[in-house]
Amino acid sequence: MKKLYHQNELLFSFLWILFLAAGSGLAESLREKPGILPAPAVFHLLLSLFLLLWIRRNGLAEKYGLCLPRSPLSRTGFFLPLLPVLCLQLCFGVSLQDPLPVSVFRLISMLCAGFLEELLYRGFFFRALEGNRPMRSAVLSSLLFGLMHFLNLLNGQSPVYTCIQAFFAAAVGFTLAVLFLACGSLLPGMLFHGLFNAFSVLADGEARIRFFGGALPAALIPAAAGAALLLLYAFYLLKRMKKG
Repeated sequence: MKKLYHQNELLFSFLWILFLAAGSGLAESLREKPGILPAPAVFHLLLSLFLLLWIRRNGLAEKYGLCLPRSPLSRTGFFLPLLPVLCLQLCFGVSLQDPLPVSVFRLISMLCAGFLEELLYRGFFFRALEGNRPMRSAVLSSLLFGLMHFLNLLNGQSPVYTCIQAFFAAAVGFTLAVLFLACGSLLPGMLFHGLFNAFSVLADGEARIRFFGGALPAALIPAAAGAALLLLYAFYLLKRMKKG
């Protein structure tokens, strides 16, 4: 693993992204079988612990943003613009669609998946591409993050909903990459991403569909609103960075 990392950091990062996608898909398929209910949670948790240990052992924590934010702005309301996007998930109420044990396993899986996706896309892949062109790296890593959501088509997800999800994911990816550049830490993005995923387990999807009058507008309108808020925040961060 370390040898591949030193030989080709870009290939190293891309292989880990593929491993996460394949492992998550396999774990989800196993979840439907009796007695293997926590498969996604176990996979995501063990992979998170493994990568954390590998990064710590190789002294790469600061490179991959596993450190406190360095920017003085982080001691103000610097991260507050992320809160409205989180609130969009729960503004129509909270409802557990699954039994409590299933919901707990899903929450663990979602929290760890948020950590892993930030580490691999905004950490490994972003740093491998960065060089002296960080904005190119931010754009390309966010595009890859969005495109990888098209793998959900293999699980039977509608092409329309997949496009909405991929567009929103790309907006999230770009904003969190810019945030990483602005504050030098992935931890705020990991927290946001993990909570956003977890809140999707708790959100009352049926109430949202009733409010918007259908499943399609219930998916499209919040995604468009969330993407707009995130991109405005990203451009605000870029403006602040240019001012020094």
